[in-house]
Amino acid sequence: MRSKNDVLTRPNKLAYKIPKQKRSQKRFHLILKIAERIALKDGFKSLGLNQLAKEAAIPVGSVYQYFPTKEALICCMFEMRLKKFNKMAVDFFTPVQTKSDFKQVFRKMMAEIYHKGTDDKLMTEIWANMQIDPALRQIHREDFVLYQNLYYETLLRIGTTLDKEKLYLRCACINEMTDALIRQAFIAGDQKSRDVYFESVEISLEAFKLS
Repeated sequence: MRSKNDVLTRPNKLAYKIPKQKRSQKRFHLILKIAERIALKDGFKSLGLNQLAKEAAIPVGSVYQYFPTKEALICCMFEMRLKKFNKMAVDFFTPVQTKSDFKQVFRKMMAEIYHKGTDDKLMTEIWANMQIDPALRQIHREDFVLYQNLYYETLLRIGTTLDKEKLYLRCACINEMTDALIRQAFIAGDQKSRDVYFESVEISLEAFKLS
């Protein structure tokens, strides 16, 4: 998703800059910390860069240096979290060698995503704003493909009864279903949504044709 540069290859209003110097990195993470606190307290609608600079006790120009817009700031917070989930997913699936491994890892990963996501209140706030914020939808779409390809490539490696085209479409559909249900579980936060999500995990394993 990233180029070799520190700035995302996206429209300017969504691009943010990750500093390389330690002093600048400290300020960068301070901005993120204050932004998260404001968002958790009052929601993203109340998050403004001028207010953020005031509460962080830094010049507003320093905020704009890294985050030219509020959208860029939110994108950064979202991507920082997705990056952790993505690393976890890759670490889970890389050593998979058998269909039994795949089933075990898939269940474990989906449970981890649920528990880590529901424990992160800011992530819940982000998911709740997904449909009304084009920037978040764009990042989510990019992230979405990673999981689809991860399932597909792993199943190709360990063997499957489906041909490549059917397997790819199956992975896409399964990913679409589980993604929609985990977002619903995050936002609703109730037992029913949780149960439906975990039921979808088992349906997914059946659809992968691993037996």
